[in-house]
Amino acid sequence: MEYNARRAWIHANVKVVTKKRPRTTVKGVYERNNSRFFKVSTEANEEIVVCRCFFLSTLGYSSDKVITVALGSVKPGKLVPQSDQRGKHPPVHKMSEEHWPVIQKHINSFHPAASHYRREHAPLRKYLQPELSIKEMYADFAQRHPQIPACYETYRKVVRDMNISFVKLGEEFEDCLVYEKHEHDDGENCNTCREWADHVGRARNTRAAYQADRDRQHDPNISGRNAEDVMSAYSKVIRDVQNRDSEHFNFWTDNCTAQNKNWTLFTGMIEKAMRKSKNLYDFSDFQSVINSKGTAIKMEANDFRQWENGVSSAKFTNKPNLSTQSQDDADFKSGEFLKKKVAS
Repeated sequence: MEYNARRAWIHANVKVVTKKRPRTTVKGVYERNNSRFFKVSTEANEEIVVCRCFFLSTLGYSSDKVITVALGSVKPGKLVPQSDQRGKHPPVHKMSEEHWPVIQKHINSFHPAASHYRREHAPLRKYLQPELSIKEMYADFAQRHPQIPACYETYRKVVRDMNISFVKLGEEFEDCLVYEKHEHDDGENCNTCREWADHVGRARNTRAAYQADRDRQHDPNISGRNAEDVMSAYSKVIRDVQNRDSEHFNFWTDNCTAQNKNWTLFTGMIEKAMRKSKNLYDFSDFQSVINSKGTAIKMEANDFRQWENGVSSAKFTNKPNLSTQSQDDADFKSGEFLKKKVAS
């Protein structure tokens, strides 16, 4: 049970009643003004009034301090105890919220702009000149606003929250820069203009093909993406009519296991070579098939050893320190230390 839930349960099962005839001490001071009545519920949901010792023993406590704290956290007019406030107080050195607009205004004074080349991918991101740096911007801010206690890390977080980047813009392509700088006097005979037109045309066609591929998403109901499907795609390309005269194929793939470590592809290539061999009776014939495509090393029985694994996975697993846990922890279970495994 969570900490706040435990306090709420104690408050619901302990009734505080004001004493009708309070007794005084020798000095005339009242001993106590309230009396506590404890109750527990049976399996039939019947409430039974018990003594304080029985109530504490049932919960596993030896002191009633936890009851005093739970009852003392109830503010006047409230029906439930106040939730635990530990860790919820604002930091002492937290900057006032009225200074945030000043920092944002200073960042916007450097005129961050959206890139028309990247607007389709990141419409909310803005960019600054790559010659700038946050260190230079913060130095200028500290000089202009010395009265605002904002550190460098706070200034950097504001830049990050405003979704501003210093990445070099993608539209600064060489053909585009040359086209912007040169003189447009030759008209249709200008080689620079023709190269730029070809560049823009290729870029638009590439973007259209990219959008078409994005709209034509993979449907898992038609086929999966396992090793057999990847092998089928490779086989389709290899057996294509346009590639019938090609002797070598280079496939550029990512770090996907089904692509780079595709045993179906390897075994399929071996089976293709085996089908070309007419006589295949024993292992030596199979070894000859492998040698026809590469170098095969034959392993003898005495080449195999019983190597011992010197790595223990248990030593790399973070385990809780049971000596620091108690029955007050939410994830603590009785006898849990008997189930824990330690590295040998």
